Amino acid sequence: MIGELLPTGYTYNTGRIAINDAFSGEASFNVFSAETMYSGSTDLYDIFATDTENVWSSGTGTASAQIKNANNLASGNYSIAAGNTNTASGEQSIVIGGQDSTVSGDNSVILGSRGCVATHDYSVILGGLSQNSIADSTIHVPNLYSVASISGATFYSGSTDISNLLATATFTVDPFTGLTDDVLIYWDVDNSTNAEVILTGASGTLAVSGMSNGSYGTLKVIQDAVGSRSMSLPANSKVVSGGGGALTFTTNADAEDIISFTFDGVNFYWNVGYNYS
Repeated sequence: MIGELLPTGYTYNTGRIAINDAFSGEASFNVFSAETMYSGSTDLYDIFATDTENVWSSGTGTASAQIKNANNLASGNYSIAAGNTNTASGEQSIVIGGQDSTVSGDNSVILGSRGCVATHDYSVILGGLSQNSIADSTIHVPNLYSVASISGATFYSGSTDISNLLATATFTVDPFTGLTDDVLIYWDVDNSTNAEVILTGASGTLAVSGMSNGSYGTLKVIQDAVGSRSMSLPANSKVVSGGGGALTFTTNADAEDIISFTFDGVNFYWNVGYNYS
């Protein structure tokens, strides 16, 4: 009878399937139509679909699978190739969706891409056109969008290395660095944006370096045990509330004032807080 289920040991022909000890106890199942069934592997052509352009078949690699009749090739062992004209030649590699993409790196993946090549091991390409892997153990995303701010170790043009992308953020805090009161009081904001100086009577000028457009800094100005010491601001300084580019500090002995600036590439814009106690 065509379509019947035969126990192992019988000779079977087209439309008949032999299964040895497939079930124990009571069981029921549906068998559709299978063209061929081999020992150790199965051609699934037309078992579960009538659309012959989109069914799975065994690839040429060990335990590999590919979409049949769509020019896909799964030649790597334990690989999967789906989509259109895609090739998975790396061991344990996967290419799904899109077309004309090749995964030759081992344990690598391409998803929804066209004309992409993953030659490195443990690499992933997500979407895009003509993207190539650049290193082992990387994830390549042509355009990465996020509703929240993110930080990555390295960002590349056209792809993204997102190692530590979701790692706990760390922040660098600049400690207050001591400056020396002299004719010129040198402050390199590249070293620290926070500084302090004890005025001892040199009546020097603050010399700020390491700035760029958008730089900022905070300086604690401390009077010595005598008090009434002074310090001049750098050229191109503008002081809050019409200060005319100059500051008069609290004169009390050991008094502490705090000044801060923002630099726009040309001018320093200063704010001041007096006599902290």
